[in-house]
Amino acid sequence: MVSPSGAVYRGNGSSADRVNVIESVFLDGAASGRWTVRVKGYNVPQGSQPFAVAVTGKNLTNP
Repeated sequence: MVSPSGAVYRGNGSSADRVNVIESVFLDGAASGRWTVRVKGYNVPQGSQPFAVAVTGKNLTNP
């Protein structure tokens, strides 16, 4: 995730993780503004692969 100020937060608080299928980012007091979530596939052997992104929190809006 990329914050409105450009700070990057990686899943599970680590560097890029190519093993786990579930990644979590927990923030207390996240800055308001536009956040960006990036999902990058690695070693996708055939065709597209289904995935989901879930976001929870207070005062969320869809621009």
